[in-house]
Amino acid sequence: MFAIALVAGAGAVGGPPAALAAGAAVVGAGQVFKTFRIELNVHDDLVKTLVLPANRQEVIGALNEIIEDVHDKAGKPVLVITDGLDKVSATRAQLLFADSALLTEPSCALVYAAPIEFYHRVGVEQAHNRFNDCAILPNLPVYKRPPVGDHWKLDREPNEDGMQVMRKVVTKRFEARGKAVDLLVTPLALDILVRMSGGVMRELVRAFRDAATFAQLRDTMQIDETIAHAVVHQRRQSIAPQLNAEHRQTLQRVLREGALSGGQSAAVKDELLRSLHLLSYRDDRDTFWFDVHPTVLPLL
Repeated sequence: MFAIALVAGAGAVGGPPAALAAGAAVVGAGQVFKTFRIELNVHDDLVKTLVLPANRQEVIGALNEIIEDVHDKAGKPVLVITDGLDKVSATRAQLLFADSALLTEPSCALVYAAPIEFYHRVGVEQAHNRFNDCAILPNLPVYKRPPVGDHWKLDREPNEDGMQVMRKVVTKRFEARGKAVDLLVTPLALDILVRMSGGVMRELVRAFRDAATFAQLRDTMQIDETIAHAVVHQRRQSIAPQLNAEHRQTLQRVLREGALSGGQSAAVKDELLRSLHLLSYRDDRDTFWFDVHPTVLPLL
């Protein structure tokens, strides 16, 4: 799970700074702010090809009138959280967040979602100039930082701190349903699925969903290591045809150099980051490092 938070100054009406959140997800806002949720059900294809209307300044003006009215009637500052813009390409994200100040013009606090690959492009520095703050919520490192050079092929060393967080997530989700995790998942199976998630929360959820399906097919009420390995194998088999020679060469080069360096196609790197085949992490010194998704790594 990635989120970049970029905070912009408030517009004409005033009020608190507006925040832009870019990344793969903004989680838990409903519980924190007790917001109203508005579902527009806009299809991904429309977002990807979205063209700003010619009368966009009129639209912003009308929006600010609505925001001011809500503020006056509620007697509270307005916060608008906009998810979904993480579905646009990094090139379009450049237009939305860096080349235009349009998204900063609503006169309230704002949180947007933007593609994670945009964060790793030079253009994000222009977004820093338009927004007051920028933060990224990195994936949880379930493995320690791998060695570089030719040693990238060595086995990864588990990161117990990151794994424990993922275990707690699984435990809490089971407990929310009145279930004991120990009765439904063996400890070894749990660790396999946690490690193979790469520290990506939605990957962990998908793995457990697939594991539950395998368990039902085998007419058992417990996910064991055999089922966990079957889930990982199935996922790897589905990924293998997606990786062409350029994908594999780019991944190997990132692993050897430990960074997104030159000599690689930006489009290929964007694709690998978006597909979660290449994962980004951040250490205690706020420096980024990269590793290939543990499900993908054996394919190299």
